[in-house]
Order: sequence, then C-alpha cells, then structure tokens
Amino acid sequence: MRDSGGGGSFEFELPVPGGGSSGVQWAYPVPDDQSDSTGGVVLSIAHDGKIYLGIVDLSSLDPARRRGDLAAALASISWVELQLPIGAFSGGYTGVADHAHVFAFGSHWISMQLAGAVPSIAHLDARSENNDVWLLRVERADIEAAISTGGKVGARREVLVLAADFRRSRGSASIVQDFDRVLATNDHFLVATPDGVAVALQDPSNRELRFIVVDPFLMQGTADVTFGNYLDPQLSLNTTGSARPPRLATGGGTWRVMAPDTVVTNVDANNLRLFDTGASLATPAAPAATLTVPGYSLQMPSFETLLNGDILLAGKAAPCTTAAVGPSYGDDTPVVGDWGYLLLLVYDSGLSALRSAVLLQDASSAPGEGGNRPHVNRWGRWLLACWDVADLDQTALPEPTASGFRSKFRVFWLEDT
Repeated sequence: MRDSGGGGSFEFELPVPGGGSSGVQWAYPVPDDQSDSTGGVVLSIAHDGKIYLGIVDLSSLDPARRRGDLAAALASISWVELQLPIGAFSGGYTGVADHAHVFAFGSHWISMQLAGAVPSIAHLDARSENNDVWLLRVERADIEAAISTGGKVGARREVLVLAADFRRSRGSASIVQDFDRVLATNDHFLVATPDGVAVALQDPSNRELRFIVVDPFLMQGTADVTFGNYLDPQLSLNTTGSARPPRLATGGGTWRVMAPDTVVTNVDANNLRLFDTGASLATPAAPAATLTVPGYSLQMPSFETLLNGDILLAGKAAPCTTAAVGPSYGDDTPVVGDWGYLLLLVYDSGLSALRSAVLLQDASSAPGEGGNRPHVNRWGRWLLACWDVADLDQTALPEPTASGFRSKFRVFWLEDT
C-alpha cells in the first residue's frame, strides 16, 4: 500500500456540517456505480444525532502518479441531512446512535440504530444496546439534488427492521417478530447478499450472529439466518463486524463475514473469526479461519478481499493486560475505553501469513489522539479509509463525548491486488 494524498499530507479531517471543529463520527466512504465515471464517492457521517451524506470528488486521483489533491476535494464537500422515517421517534427516541452504509442493487443502503429509548421500558438498555433499527434505501440522484437545492435528502423506501419495545411493536411492520427475545443493536453492521440487504445483529441469549435479510425491492424480510457460536462459551460473538461479497470478476467465490469473538477491551486475547458462507448467505459449518495477534485485542474490524485473494483488515488494537508478544504496534498511544490505535494489516487468504502492516492511527503521528471505528472500501486500485478520532487524557474519565469526535479520511494505492 502507498499513501496517495497531495501536498505531502496524506490524512485529512472531514469537515463538520454547518462549520465547527468536531462532533463528526461513524464515517463511511462508499463508491457506487457512478463513481468510476464521475470520480465522486459518497460519504456518510453521523453528527448531532443526525446522518449526513455528501459526495467527495476524487477525480484528481492520478493512477500514473498514484497521488491526488485530496485537501481541495474534501474542503468542497457539501453535506445534506438524511430525512429520518416519520415514525422513527414515536417510541421516545431522540436521534441516531450509529449507522452502517453499503451500496448494492443500484442504491445506497443505510441502516441506523436509534438513541434515547424510553427509560420506563425495563428491557431496553440505557446504553442503546437494544433500540429500534431502520433500513433506508437512498438514491445518488436524490443526494445530488439535495446538494443542489440545500434541502434534506429523503429515502425512496424505508423499513423498520427491529422494534425493540415488543409491547409497542406487536402488530407493527417490524420485520423481527420474536418479541420475547432481545437482540443487541449497538454496533450492528450491514452487508449486501445475493438475496437482499442483511442487517447483522447479535442475539445475547445464545451468543449467535443473526442476519435479517431484506428484499431490496419489496422491502420485506426474506430470511433470518443465524451463524452458530463456534466459540468459547464464555465469549460472545460481537456485531462489530464486516462482510464482503465474492469478486465476480475472478469467477465468483464465497461470501465472507468477519467478527470478533468478544467486545471486551484489554483482555488477554481475542480472535477475529472469518466465515465463508458459500454462494449466498447461509449458515457456515465452522469458521474458515481465525486470527489472533498475541498480546493484543482486535476490535471493530473492516476488511476487503483483494483480487489476488489476500485480505486487507482494518481494526482497532489495544494491548492486553499481559505483556504483548511479538512486534509492537504503537504502544505509546493512549488506550481509554473504546479508543486506541488503528492498524491496516494485509494477510493471505487463510489469515496465516502477515504480508504487511501500516499504522493508520498512532501516537507518533498524532500524539494524544485515540482512534476507533475504521471503515474501508476498495475502489479499483484505490483503498478508501475513514475512521474516528478523539483527544484522550488517560487521567480523565469518563471517555470523550461525541461532541469531541472527529473523522479522518485517507487514500492508499494498492500495489498488489
């Protein structure tokens, strides 16, 4: 991988909607079927309980020089607010807690977990672990029109995937109907499958990863697929995962899903489990591969399968409670709760051989900053990476608040794909 920024700087903070210097998080860079012809890549961010969309013009990226003027492109972004579903706040919700974003079936898909549930509902978690989840279909043309007019961008279709309050959701259009069970919705992720767009949630009752598949045209649930635990019974398969479809240009292949086996930071070890699901989303027999970095806890994975079969993994790393074994990855970076330092790792297809490692966020490049929530997407020979940062003080608790978060953007040229 080679940095591809311009003017000697490779890392840029995304501008804040309406001005200001912070308050942006959960950034996703998502190319679509018009990106190749226009150079425009859609970005989504969360800010002040809302989701904003913008288009960044990356036409200045020059494959011959493997560089581009990213500073000018990012400075020119015009953010537009995404209009949330009319019924989204009927249960006492106040905004969006987190979201996921993919492009599939010719549209942009955004799933969102709401925040601020009614506290009188006993089984709802005050930390937004079990709140309503919506899925919206958004068209690029509507994003462009909203940018031109300065208005909000509305979804063409929307569906309530999960109504967390089973008493309110009986008889509703919520896709998930087993109201006697509570699904964890915090840090869910989204993936396009051949059968539809799937929202990945965790079932805490049996530590299983559950995919709710939504038909992209009917906007109805078509499948409810559960990935078995296959893990140490003391651990819980987390929903902070990622998934990728086969590369059709190379003759197909399997769908791959990656998720960590625990959400606990600074444990003695944790594993990233890689599942091969077959030609469509189906229950795998067992994890295809397991990755453990001795002495480190790996969280919030996002990955890409390169054309040569290698796996490019972005993740947050934190030293374990025991001494780290092997190479050191930025141990001087403060680690406070959810915040640590970020790695880009390239492995072979079986996660057995490390090809290369790049520090995406560490103390040497940004003293006092911690990183979290990396999201990567490959666009041709370019790798687009976004992640969140916060200023950390290890002596100050609680953790940084959302108002102090910022999101960064970086582009790499992929030498061998």
